[in-house]
Amino acid sequence: MLWSAFRDLIRRTLLSDQIQPPDPDTGIVPPTNWSDDQLADAMRLALDAFARHTARKLTVTYGNGGTVPVNLETDRTFTLPEEALDFEPLEECACVVLVTDSVTTQLEPLECTPGIPVTSEGFYSPTPNTITINATATSNSVLHVTYYAYYEPPVADTDPVQVPRWAHAALVYLVAAHCMTSVSVASANINQWKVKQDSGNPEHNAFRAQQRWFMELYERELARFARQERNA
Repeated sequence: MLWSAFRDLIRRTLLSDQIQPPDPDTGIVPPTNWSDDQLADAMRLALDAFARHTARKLTVTYGNGGTVPVNLETDRTFTLPEEALDFEPLEECACVVLVTDSVTTQLEPLECTPGIPVTSEGFYSPTPNTITINATATSNSVLHVTYYAYYEPPVADTDPVQVPRWAHAALVYLVAAHCMTSVSVASANINQWKVKQDSGNPEHNAFRAQQRWFMELYERELARFARQERNA
């Protein structure tokens, strides 16, 4: 689904914020409650949160003719692309394969203790989203690193929404919840000037209650699907 269609879906189903036709006399299109930029910001936050459940699986290649041209004979430490997940150890979820003279070797993760030299063949992550290999390589070697990544947020109307189709419903709820933040804050600012307490136990910020409900629906929808197993 393209971003323009997904954006309209959010407006129609949850925000009641459909784009109206132009005024017949002036030709002016009435403004929506949430701008395209606001929806894009909410989508970016929602995609980052959803990646904790299910992320993209990508591969970057280092070495001769690779995505990142380096000399593996001398270079040993590499930085993954910035979209790589930054909250899980690479030793647990990355797959690192070294190809030298048509010989393919899958490198195993190593435990690295500061001050103790690494002698076994394999790889380790000295800092988040970096990989250091300890293996024999030549200037013609190629290193393939498969990793998990955040989603690329859509910007243009024709950009695709990259999440799997089963996640569309959950993502709609989460985007709508983020959209409610600004109006919830505005409502809270207005309510602070009330001088009389309403009777009973009323909800003083309906937008905040709606936001909580959307978040709950997001969690319910995600719970229907197994969390991604990010093993190498």
